[in-house]
Amino acid sequence: MVSIEQIDNEKFIRSLGYLPTHNYFVADKSWRPTLQLRGSGSDTWSLFTRQPHLLIFTKDTLIISKQPVSSEEQAIKIPTDQILNFDVEKLTPYKEFCISFEYKKKYYFYIDSGDSFLDSLFNELSYSQLNFYLLLQNNFNGLIKTGFSN
Repeated sequence: MVSIEQIDNEKFIRSLGYLPTHNYFVADKSWRPTLQLRGSGSDTWSLFTRQPHLLIFTKDTLIISKQPVSSEEQAIKIPTDQILNFDVEKLTPYKEFCISFEYKKKYYFYIDSGDSFLDSLFNELSYSQLNFYLLLQNNFNGLIKTGFSN
């Protein structure tokens, strides 16, 4: 079933002139993983330290927009050839992945891995998780230089 969030995100991607082809997902922007250890598991902590963002991976650009998506002017467009140290790390205790990279500053995004007990009961990934895994299989269009290993 397609969610309203997914429909809105795909409309936004089209408004930017791109096709939504499993090249996007929603992840929470936050601090580096070591700082996540403090207060982790607390809804109040998450409310103040994590903000959902839409990440769109095109052939030559990474586009980042706060959720819910609003306007193209608020989107950050980063040429992929200027992204340094792109990495995906599985944070096993938290059942999530950390996507990190550098472009003028260090960025950290987090997405659920789908490995939780509840996920296994429903046996269905969200569209963001599915798109994330498809991008991971493709090394994020070449941004991961060494390949991913968990």
